[in-house]
Amino acid sequence: MTALFQEKRLTTRVCLTPSELGREYRDIIFGKVSKQFENTCMVDIGYISRVLSLEQIHHEEVMRMLPNVFLLVSARVMAYFPRLADTVDLHVEFIFKNGVFGRFHKIQCLIPAVSWNGWELRQDFSGTFLYHLESGRIIRKGDVVSVVLTTIRFEKDVFSCIAKIK
Repeated sequence: MTALFQEKRLTTRVCLTPSELGREYRDIIFGKVSKQFENTCMVDIGYISRVLSLEQIHHEEVMRMLPNVFLLVSARVMAYFPRLADTVDLHVEFIFKNGVFGRFHKIQCLIPAVSWNGWELRQDFSGTFLYHLESGRIIRKGDVVSVVLTTIRFEKDVFSCIAKIK
């Protein structure tokens, strides 16, 4: 599913203290951008898996009262923006009577029970699982299952999706 991820451009502000203004200032900027944005979701970019490189410093401003420098920088990031009908590999975290909950990286997904056509909720000594009536396929907590995204929303700095089993 790595084809879902694309390089994108991120523009942000970074503050450098006087002790950070040296030869390695670009590495420090890169480190700050990476720490702030890796494994996060942004409404306009999507899920950012990693920062690839510092692209450009657009503007710098030295503060008058504090000797800090504020920079406007752009960086290249590897990101995935969820779209309807995308197929993703979901890591199953919970299975319960109303649905299956899992994650694709930091993107939360629910597979509601009403979409389980051909699947049945069962239980054995190891816990609750889904059983496919035709093929005998089983889905348990911890499994990775291909799902198709049917609804997507962004709320509280994270994407939440409704999906169905592929």
